[in-house]
Amino acid sequence: MAVQLTSGSIVVDADGTKLSYTDSGAPSNPGYITIIIVHGLGFNANVFSAIQPVALANGFRFVAVNRRGYGASTPLTPAELDTIRDGTPDARAELWRKVGVQMLTFVDAFARRHALPVLEDGRKAGGIVLVGWSFGNAVTLSAVANIHAVPAGTRARLAARLRALILQEPPPNLDSERHAQQWMPLSSPEFPDEAKMPLFAQWISAYFDHPNLSARTLEFLVPSPRTPPSIWNDPDGFADAIDAGAAPLADIVVAAGMPEHLARACDAALFDPAVRAALPHMRVSHFVGARAPAFLVHYFWVVKDKAARFGGTPVEFRLVEGANHFVFWDSPRETMDLYRELVA
Repeated sequence: MAVQLTSGSIVVDADGTKLSYTDSGAPSNPGYITIIIVHGLGFNANVFSAIQPVALANGFRFVAVNRRGYGASTPLTPAELDTIRDGTPDARAELWRKVGVQMLTFVDAFARRHALPVLEDGRKAGGIVLVGWSFGNAVTLSAVANIHAVPAGTRARLAARLRALILQEPPPNLDSERHAQQWMPLSSPEFPDEAKMPLFAQWISAYFDHPNLSARTLEFLVPSPRTPPSIWNDPDGFADAIDAGAAPLADIVVAAGMPEHLARACDAALFDPAVRAALPHMRVSHFVGARAPAFLVHYFWVVKDKAARFGGTPVEFRLVEGANHFVFWDSPRETMDLYRELVA
């Protein structure tokens, strides 16, 4: 199915901050579901170009948002980066609250601009699914956590539409519980800066053969020799999705400087009764590929254990057999089947 993606941007605050996006467009079926997804570190919204036509063919609208600094979205300002590096805890918390509110503003504005269907008939139709992929969860979780920071009208419109929140392989930058063996090329000083992003793209898109998932035994360093990385599947298209400019460097600053704030956002979005009450129709799930990099699988277990400690907070957890970090690139149809199951 040939799909011509459209692109655009939305101003999300009084300072003129813009978030840009690509959009599959509306399917022909009334009461369709809209997926709004936020990308990870080093990759822009083009990383979802393979799944967007599949989504449309399956009756979903699929909108991929560029985070601050990616695509045509407004970069973080030097003052904001200084706050992340050296700001007080209160200043950092306020900055990340603002980032979350900007995302909520985008979702509400896009829904109104395109008259997205609201939830209907006991969740059988309509509504919005908010998905964070990888480091994109830092934005989506902060958005949900700050639902009470938006005006009452915005909050009511979001409550009428937000049917699901999906955590797709969030990284442990959202928490302090990092595994002692955690490693990735981007944070390794032994590699020159110009080599880090190309190496990271191949490593993060690889498949890993973990020794024993039942025993939580993981392979942290060496990708599988049996399955080529996703970057080998259409390397030219993959190159369009990679951003080797200033945005990934800013992300590294955020990841290093904001772990406590991101962890609080994760806990609030998933476990705060007031947040969940404000979004009464929102179903929450967290999934990870069984062949994804080890630090993502490890954090899946961290969140799963945390949910058990919170005593029955409803979060659905899925370990997806055979999948790596770019399952939507290599297996878009299977990924759409999974999304459908998680948001039903």
